[in-house]
Amino acid sequence: MKILTVVYDLEIGVTQRVAQSFALAYNELGHDSRVLAVDGLGARYEELQDCNVQVYLGLSQAIIEELREWMPELLHLHSHLLREQDVRSLVDSLTPRPVVVETNVFSKPSPWEDLLYASFQLGAWPLGLYRLRGGVDIACVLPNAVNASGMSKAEAVVTKTFRREIDVPEDAFVLGRIGQPYPGKWDERIVGIFDALCRGADDCYFVCIGAPDTIKDAFAKSPNIKHVRFIDRVVGDKKLSIAYSSFDVFLLAANQGESFGMVLVEAALCQVPVVTLATPWADNTQCEVVVDGESGYVNLTMGGAIRSIRKLYDSPELRRSMGVTAAKLAERFSHIRLANQVLQIVQNSEGTGISSDPGRGFFKWKSEEMPPLCVRLLLFIGSKTSLYMSKYVREDIGATCMAVDLVKKACSKIINQFR
Repeated sequence: MKILTVVYDLEIGVTQRVAQSFALAYNELGHDSRVLAVDGLGARYEELQDCNVQVYLGLSQAIIEELREWMPELLHLHSHLLREQDVRSLVDSLTPRPVVVETNVFSKPSPWEDLLYASFQLGAWPLGLYRLRGGVDIACVLPNAVNASGMSKAEAVVTKTFRREIDVPEDAFVLGRIGQPYPGKWDERIVGIFDALCRGADDCYFVCIGAPDTIKDAFAKSPNIKHVRFIDRVVGDKKLSIAYSSFDVFLLAANQGESFGMVLVEAALCQVPVVTLATPWADNTQCEVVVDGESGYVNLTMGGAIRSIRKLYDSPELRRSMGVTAAKLAERFSHIRLANQVLQIVQNSEGTGISSDPGRGFFKWKSEEMPPLCVRLLLFIGSKTSLYMSKYVREDIGATCMAVDLVKKACSKIINQFR
């Protein structure tokens, strides 16, 4: 089959990484796999070239003519930053018209839905959000594809060297977090979690890679700032593997949640258990990527996260066994496996997927973390309002703050009606 992967550019972002993984998987499966980077190349271009995957840049008339002559049979779009006019122009220019599918990055219906055979949502929670937002019934769950060949647990001697270089004791208990420096992808509650962990345990350290200034400022007020290390950036799978492998536990808390959470899979591949906070008011796929009690722990509150980390702190054997299980569970995101699923969906006419509603079955409330009854009822009903109101479950957002926020939003909408 002739398959064209369409992505905004080939820089180092997660969307581009996933597009590259799918394109390489199609190639490894024996298909004629090519990539169209609509607005620019980047660091991933040479990697694709080295694997004999042809890359087109832009939508010039010459490129359109070359694609028309090649006649792709399947177009796999990666929705982030793509423009409607570019997608429609590309599809309309190809004869015969190819089958069009998309990996929908942020659970929002695409303006080119009428062209799609299938819209792949990154989890059951995103699928529910997609439908709440008016998405049509062409969606199914298909997670991000991960090429695991570059990520694995690093040797102990290498991780010891890494710790030494950043002035972390060899025998310390290390919490780690890696991410992009966007405030929405971090949560200041990690400071409170770390401070609570440090009480009665002076061997705890926190390594933050890619933290935004908001997190650095929050940690600056911590009495345990001397045990916090900041690294601006780590580039390359080998270096990332070393960084992940130097952590005892990977802690993820994000204000806006995760539409997937590639860092969770990378940590798992390096055999590092994960503790993550659920965010039912926003993206919440971290609750599906992390299998609670097997590859790590999913918690609703700071208190629950602290208890989970303490379990892992007290038991090196639990950390080891969970890490091994995490790596095995990460195989469900294999790029070869998921590329095969795409082809099966297309070839077997199974594009309608499964039905899901947000708030039902995607997060199991622990008895000690049970949110108020009104919040559970709202989530059970399932609506945009209920998801927003579920912010009540956060310890740092009280009812008064929520009421003020809601009034502000209502006033803003009323004012906008008269502009």
